[in-house]
Amino acid sequence: MQSNFIRQKYKKIRHKQMANRHNKNSFQKGIGQVKKDDFLQVKQAIMEVTGITSKASWYNRLHGRIIPNKVEAEAIEKIFLDHGITDVWG
Repeated sequence: MQSNFIRQKYKKIRHKQMANRHNKNSFQKGIGQVKKDDFLQVKQAIMEVTGITSKASWYNRLHGRIIPNKVEAEAIEKIFLDHGITDVWG
């Protein structure tokens, strides 16, 4: 009985995590549109404008766990716009 309860609880938590995967502060949609050859250049540029120095910080920003301020958001949008990508967030 108890193991079934734990399984159901885990399932609810996992579902909630999957639902929150793409939020409005995430720029995964933009990264997904970047050409393979340009990916490192775009990543490096975003890391510079946001002050990211570690992989963990990169993934937190990418997934929207850290909300960019207005200046950072505009800089990120400009980086993507330079590569022809207009739909960045989400």
